Amino acid sequence: MRRCMALKTFKIIKRCIPFFLLLLFSCSDGNEIGPPQTISSPPSITGSSETAIKTVILTANQAAELNIQTYPVESRIFSYPVMVPGVVAAAPEHIAMVSTPVEGRITRIFAHEGEEVTKGSPLLEMESLEYANLIANFLEAQAERVYLDGQVERLTTLVDRNISTKSSLDLAIAELARADARTRAARARLLALGIDNQQLEQWSSDTADERAVLTMYAPINGKINNHLIDLGQSVNANDLLLDIINDSHVLVRGFVNPEDVAFLKTGLKVIVSQHRVRNGIYGSLSVESTVATIQPGLDQENRAVIVNSIVNTQNQWPVIGQSVHVQYEAVTPEPVLGIPLSAVQFEGQSATVYVKRDDVTYESRPVILSRLFQDSALVESGLAEGEEIAITQIFSLKALGKYEEYAED
Repeated sequence: MRRCMALKTFKIIKRCIPFFLLLLFSCSDGNEIGPPQTISSPPSITGSSETAIKTVILTANQAAELNIQTYPVESRIFSYPVMVPGVVAAAPEHIAMVSTPVEGRITRIFAHEGEEVTKGSPLLEMESLEYANLIANFLEAQAERVYLDGQVERLTTLVDRNISTKSSLDLAIAELARADARTRAARARLLALGIDNQQLEQWSSDTADERAVLTMYAPINGKINNHLIDLGQSVNANDLLLDIINDSHVLVRGFVNPEDVAFLKTGLKVIVSQHRVRNGIYGSLSVESTVATIQPGLDQENRAVIVNSIVNTQNQWPVIGQSVHVQYEAVTPEPVLGIPLSAVQFEGQSATVYVKRDDVTYESRPVILSRLFQDSALVESGLAEGEEIAITQIFSLKALGKYEEYAED
């Protein structure tokens, strides 16, 4: 009988040795036991709230030596970073596609790929029979309008003198209206080709260019990106000739998880970055912007919501077509409970925190977390506003709780 009692006592002591050692180290120098807790791949944050609640009661000396720091749980608007992949594209109003408005043949090229152009500077010239016909139609309609305008003026005088009939004047007025409509239509066609009103006013049947050379001008400031035509090449109407890009601003499109979109809105801070290694040296580039627009639908290729930002480039970076990292400063739409991640202990699929009851009593409380971040977490349930939780000496509290559990056994 004595031998059995001794063996049982030995087993109990053997089981408690590790916890005596943990308690010994935790009480020395007032420092926290072990390294800081890091969670690289946390378990499910939906956890179970059915874990038994345990209480750790410290002695006065233990409370003094551990000097546990606490964090008051409060409800507030919470911000957190959302890092997603992104791509750089040309910004709206900073890219222009130049295409042929009519059929023709390229007779002169003023600028080539990579060259700077300014708005209104000539890009190319093309000869076009269609353009010549439009000029002829305009001049013909204009001349007819001038003639009929004189006819109406003459007939008005004759009618006033009872020399001509009123019906002849009415007919001339109708003809003048039709001629005016034809002139306006011919003018509109030429304006659509890029011809300005000043040039139209200067034209007459004697001064029109018999070669009918149409000059095309740059619609924006920028650089020619792609040049798709050669000298002497024949082109059809609406053929793409070249595109111009102004890279002082670019569009960054971030691909955001639909679950995070509710926490984003226009005007929030955005950081665009790219990591790189050159000559064995690690570095990064970054630039700040804000959320410009959030597209309403899901991008089918990436299964994400596209969030757009207009970025001012720095030293021609970011570059159009480049892949980048995009970090958004997400904000909860309403106040939520947020706690430091250092307060959380993960055991299997459960998350717990130590809630302070008084100066020497701490309750191990299971909680359900809705979202984890690098150094914080959002609490879905398990805590109430105004409670205090321990954020230091968590490992010591856990060790003491285990010691008390085995001591009871």
